[in-house]
Amino acid sequence: VRSRWSTILHKPGQLTTAYALESAVDEFVYIVGPVLSTVLGTAVHPATGLIISIASLAVGGFLFLSRRDSEPAIIPHDPNAPRESVIRKPVVLVMAATYIGMGMTFGAMEVSMVSFTEELGTPALGGILLALFSIGSLTAALVYGARTWRRPTWQLFVIGVIAMAIGMSLFPLAFNVWTMAIVILITGLTCAPTMTNVNVIIQQSVSPAKLTEGLTWMSTSISLGVSLGTAVAGPAIDAIGARGGLFTMSGAGWAMVVLMLIGLPALRRSTAATPTPELPLD
Repeated sequence: VRSRWSTILHKPGQLTTAYALESAVDEFVYIVGPVLSTVLGTAVHPATGLIISIASLAVGGFLFLSRRDSEPAIIPHDPNAPRESVIRKPVVLVMAATYIGMGMTFGAMEVSMVSFTEELGTPALGGILLALFSIGSLTAALVYGARTWRRPTWQLFVIGVIAMAIGMSLFPLAFNVWTMAIVILITGLTCAPTMTNVNVIIQQSVSPAKLTEGLTWMSTSISLGVSLGTAVAGPAIDAIGARGGLFTMSGAGWAMVVLMLIGLPALRRSTAATPTPELPLD
């Protein structure tokens, strides 16, 4: 999907808006999906959510694959060119490493919110807190994609990563559901813009022939991070309670900053020659 945006959009700024819109749609799904699945699973049948997922994937997948006009053009491989993966490019490597750190914060958050609300005697509120994070991210995606940004994309990425780490550091300070709700909503505002910037940087940094691979590495990295975050936060929660998971989130957030700073020179070099999009989508 992300590869196709670069095929159908050509005006400056449109790609940033498209990636932000896509992030907003993702967050909408994360908000509505669990609620819809729970309500229908309770009122109709426990398998209703699974059936809806299968049907949506089948119908949506068919409609998506049938749109041949938006498919990126096939670029023949040069037999004399080396077959190297884009993950060997320094900028892609640092984006992937940073995305693993971001995924760890997400994975740790999922189990930490459940544990946090269970300790307070309100386990049902865990899902609501996670939904607030998505609401914050969705809101930020819509605002970010509609605005004109004059700063280079790499600077916006740096700001977003640091802001997310600061937000993650506030989680261990929350002492009840209300303070946690405020923290998670505000931190969610940093999510979608940062993910949008990652996709834009990859699009700017790799050749059109390698764009799909580059974007796939990002999806793989964040999924790997989610698994690692859950695996690390779980034992920490078993050891010292919900605070163990919250500290895991904070640590992963600042690990993300460290990884970003290590690769910052490569990031600046890679995007220096690419003009920053300045016009929002009409």
